[in-house]
Amino acid sequence: AEFFCSSCNAPLCSECAEQSATGEYYCYECAMLHSITEVGTTIKGRHEKREERKGKAKKRWGPFGYFVIVSTVLIAVMWGVIIFGKKPAPPAATQIATNDRVLLFMVDGAIKRYALYEGNTYPAQLTELLPDYLSLREGEAAFLTRLTYRPDPPGR
Repeated sequence: AEFFCSSCNAPLCSECAEQSATGEYYCYECAMLHSITEVGTTIKGRHEKREERKGKAKKRWGPFGYFVIVSTVLIAVMWGVIIFGKKPAPPAATQIATNDRVLLFMVDGAIKRYALYEGNTYPAQLTELLPDYLSLREGEAAFLTRLTYRPDPPGR
């Protein structure tokens, strides 16, 4: 015998001895057991390696992952504003007493906003547009009487 098994101390000849990477010698049976335990093929070793891989996979948030999260949040907020938010009526910045076209333009926009936010229905009277859809200063609501308004009858 030239060597002794590092695990079971069995005498080994040079043909029977299995040398490990650390310079230790093993018999055939002990070499098999030693290689299996080094690789971690025991059930406990497999569970530990699986947990290590799970831990590493959770830490792989790169710039693209953050981009996806931020984009998703922004899109959700945008849809929330579109669906649930009412667009405020534009302020009356000009003298509508002297310019009937401006009044007509403002009323037209208010009717369209009313239809959009009220389920594709139209007001029975122009005064229903005040103050949510048509922003007029105090005393300017009387100018709505200059306009003739009648909603289309159903079915048109």
